[in-house]
Amino acid sequence: MTLRKSVLAGLFLFVLLSIGALFPLLSQGETIITIAVPSWMSDVFTSALFEDFEAENPGVKVIVVPTEETYFSSPAFELDTHLDGVQGYAQSADVLYLQSGAISPEATRAGYLLDLSPLIESDAAFDIGDFYPAMLESFQWDRGTWAIPLSGSASMFIYDRLAFDAAGVPYPNENWTFEDIASAARALTQYDENGDISVPGMALYDPAMMFYVFTGNTFYDPTQLPSPPMLNTPEVAAFMEEWQALSDDIMPESGGNFFNEIPFAIEQAWRLSNASFTQETQERDWQGALLPGGSAGIYTTGLGISAGTENPEMAFALVDYLTRDPVVIERIFADAPARRSMVGVEPEESNFFGGSELPEEALALIDTAIEVAIPTSELRYSQYLFTAMQVAEADGLDMASALEEAQAVAEENLSIADARRDNVQVFVATPVPTPIVGADQTVINFGLNAFSSEVPNRELWDDVIDEFLATHPRIGNIDIVPPNFGPNGPDITEYDCYFTQNNQIAFPQFETTDLLNLDPFMDTDPAFDPADFFGGALEQVQRDGMTWAYPVVMQPEILWYDTEKFADAGLPEPEGGWTIDAFVDALQTLDFVSDEDEPIFQPTSFGSSYLLMLAAAFGGIPYDYRIDPPALNLTDQASINALRQALDLARDGLMDFQRINANGGGGGGFFGGEEAFAVTTDSFNTFSFRLQNRNEENSFVADWRLTNYPNGNQYTPVAFSLGVAYINNTAQDPQACYEWITTISEHAELFTGVPTRRSLINDPGIAQSQGEDIAAMYRSFADLLESPNVVNFPGQFGGGSSADGAWLETNWLIEIFNGYILDGADLETVMAETQTNIEMYRECISDIPPFEFDEDNPPEDGLAYTRQFTDCAVAISPEMRENFSWIYDQQD
Repeated sequence: MTLRKSVLAGLFLFVLLSIGALFPLLSQGETIITIAVPSWMSDVFTSALFEDFEAENPGVKVIVVPTEETYFSSPAFELDTHLDGVQGYAQSADVLYLQSGAISPEATRAGYLLDLSPLIESDAAFDIGDFYPAMLESFQWDRGTWAIPLSGSASMFIYDRLAFDAAGVPYPNENWTFEDIASAARALTQYDENGDISVPGMALYDPAMMFYVFTGNTFYDPTQLPSPPMLNTPEVAAFMEEWQALSDDIMPESGGNFFNEIPFAIEQAWRLSNASFTQETQERDWQGALLPGGSAGIYTTGLGISAGTENPEMAFALVDYLTRDPVVIERIFADAPARRSMVGVEPEESNFFGGSELPEEALALIDTAIEVAIPTSELRYSQYLFTAMQVAEADGLDMASALEEAQAVAEENLSIADARRDNVQVFVATPVPTPIVGADQTVINFGLNAFSSEVPNRELWDDVIDEFLATHPRIGNIDIVPPNFGPNGPDITEYDCYFTQNNQIAFPQFETTDLLNLDPFMDTDPAFDPADFFGGALEQVQRDGMTWAYPVVMQPEILWYDTEKFADAGLPEPEGGWTIDAFVDALQTLDFVSDEDEPIFQPTSFGSSYLLMLAAAFGGIPYDYRIDPPALNLTDQASINALRQALDLARDGLMDFQRINANGGGGGGFFGGEEAFAVTTDSFNTFSFRLQNRNEENSFVADWRLTNYPNGNQYTPVAFSLGVAYINNTAQDPQACYEWITTISEHAELFTGVPTRRSLINDPGIAQSQGEDIAAMYRSFADLLESPNVVNFPGQFGGGSSADGAWLETNWLIEIFNGYILDGADLETVMAETQTNIEMYRECISDIPPFEFDEDNPPEDGLAYTRQFTDCAVAISPEMRENFSWIYDQQD
C-alpha cells in the first residue's frame, strides 16, 4: 500500500512544509482552473504536477491557491461562523481540498458545494466502483456526492498491551459490549496519592461512533429527503446517559493533556509503529483491534468543486486526474488511497520524509478496517450530541430534554442554511494576472521562505516592489514566491535569488556550487560598508574567503514577560534588559505572590541554548561556541557552579523543564487563556505565534511584553539566527538580484527581526510598523551584541558549530540537563562523563574524510557518510542508537 509510513511524518513536516504557488502569466483565452489546497501540501501542488493535465487539455491553466482554512468550526456551536467559513472557502477556488467531517449538510444545503453526481453519471470513463465504498460514501448524503475521495485512514481500538496486562484487563476485540469497554476504562484509570484521577483509562472522544456500532442507528432520518436530524430518541438518550456516567468516572474534573499516557482509545493506527516520537519514556506496546461488530471508523480526504465555478466539467476532470496521481496521494500520509487501482502505485520520486513503518500485522488490520469502515456521513448531525451534553450540564437537564433542545437547534440551523441558499450567490475569485513584461525587460523570480504560504505584509512588499521598479526600468517585475525549501520542495535553483530564515552557509554539508559569490557585487557597490554589519553577521555568511549570502536580518532568542503579573508583584519591568540577579529575584518574587503551583518561568524553545545562556549569565560557559569546534569546559569549576545555578531554577520549581530528547524539547506552555507562568522564551521571527497575535484584542496578549535574556557580571549571553539572501548562479540578471537584495535589507518593516546593520537600528520605520516596544528591544539587543563580553549561542533556526560532526555532541549535553534535573544525577560526575565522551567522539571522527554533498554523490552516500559519525557516538554510548533510528532503520 502506498501510504503506510505513518502519520508521524505529518508531525515532522508540520513546521518544515509551509509553501506557496507561483501565479503564472495569464494569457487571454486561457481557461483558468484554481485549486485550493492546504499550505503544507503546496510543495506537491506545483506547476509541474499539472503539466500532463494541461497538455491533455490545451488552453487550460491550473493555478494553486494555498490556504490555511480547510477545517471549519462546528455548525452545532457556531452556525454562522461555519457557513461563512465554507462560503469563503468555496469562493477561493474552483476545486477544493476537503476533509470528511469538515463539511456538513448545513453547508451543502446552503449551496456552497457542487453536487458531483450529474458529472459522475455523464462521464462513462469514471469508474465509481474503483473507490473503497466507505471513503466515497463519506462524502455522500441527501442523494448528492459532494467530493471525490483521495485517501483515507481507519480508526479502531488502539490499546497499550502492557497497561492492560498490568491492570489484569482482557484485550479489546470486536465482540466487546459497551459494558466491556466501560469496565476496562474504569480499571485502567490511574489515581494520585490523594485519590484523585491522574490519567483517564480511556480517551472518550466520540460517543457517536460507539452508539452506531452497538445499535446500527444513525442520527438522521433515512426515510426523508433531504434527511433531517433524528437526535431525540429514547435509544440515544439512554446511551448518552451511560456515556456521561463513564466520563464522570474516569475523567479528572480539571481536564488535562494526557497525550501518549492514556492506554486505551479509538483512533487511527499511527501508534502501531510503536515508534518513539515523544518525550514520554514509559515503555508501551501499542496494539489494535476492530471495533464492536467487526467495524471501524474512517477519516477521508477528497476534492470537491465550488458551486460558484464557471467550468464544472473541466474542474471535475482535474479532480478525476488528481485522484489518480500517486504523488498527491502519497503526500497526504493516510493509510490507503481511495482508489483500489492506486494501491501499491508508487510515485517515481517519493515526497515522503521521515516516519516509521508499521508491522505486517498492523497493515493487515488496516486493510480489513478500511473494507468494513463506517462512512463518516453515517454519523452526520452527531456533533449536536456535544451541544446536548453542554446544555445538560449547564442547565441541569436530563439527557432526553437536552437532546430535544439539540434537535430543535439542528432543525433551525438547517432552515437558516436553506434560506442562505436562496439569498446568497457563490462566485469563485479570479486570479490577478501578472503584469505585462516588456520584451527588453527581465523578471526577478524571488523566493521568500517566510514560514508562510502567503507573502507576509503583502502590501508593504508591493510598495517596495513598486519603488524598486520605478528606479530600475530594465526590470519588468519581481515575482515573489513563498516556496518550500525542505527536502520535498522545488529545486532552489528555480529562483534567481531567494531569502531564507536560516543561514545555510553555517552548515558544512550545504553545497555552495549553485550560488554566486557576492564579493564582486559588494566590491563595486559604493554604498556597501562591511563595518556597518555588527554581531559577526557578515563573517557568518563567509566560507573559504568568499561571501555567499547577504545578511538581511537577525532573529534573536528573547523572553516574554507578563506586565500584569509584574505589576501585581511590585516588580519593575525589564524594559531595558536585566541582570541575572534581577532575573532570579523576579522569579522568586513572582513565585511567592502566585496562587498557582506551576513554575513561573516556562521555556518553550526547542533545544538547550536557553540553559547555556543562563549558565553564561551565572558566570560559566560549559560548551563554548566562540571556538569551532566548541571548547569543552565541562570539568571547569566555574562552569559547573554556573550550570548548577541555572539548572537549580528547575529543581527549585521556578522553571518548568520537560525531558529533552534528540529532536529538541525543554519546555511547554501555550500563549492563551489563563496562564500561570509569567516569563517564557521565544524566537523572534515570523513563525512566532505570540508575535503574530500581539496586536489582537485579547487581554492575554496585551499584557505581555518583550525583553532580552539577562546578562551577568562576566558574560553577556545572546543567541540569534540569521535571515539571509542568496543569488543563484543561474540568475537571469545577477546585478538586479543584488540590488533587489540590498533594497529589501534596508526595509526593516518587511521582516521580523533586528537589522544586521548599525545604520538601520534607529530606523523610525521599525517603530511605525512594529511598535515602539519592539524598536526598543532591537536597540537593546544591538547594545548587547556590542558588549565586550558578549557570548553567542545557537539560535532556533541556525548557528552553532560548523565543524563536521559537532551537531551530534548535543546528544550528550542534554543528558547533563535531563540527568541532573529529572534523574537526580550528580552534576560534577555527569559533566565529567560528558567531557570524556565528547573527547573520545572527536578522536573517533578525526579519521573520517570530508564528503562533498553534490550531484555526484547520491543521498544514500550522504547517509552512509553521516552514519560514520553516529557509529562513533553509538560505540561510546550504545543507548544513543535509538536517537538515530532514521539512519539505522534505512540501512540495516
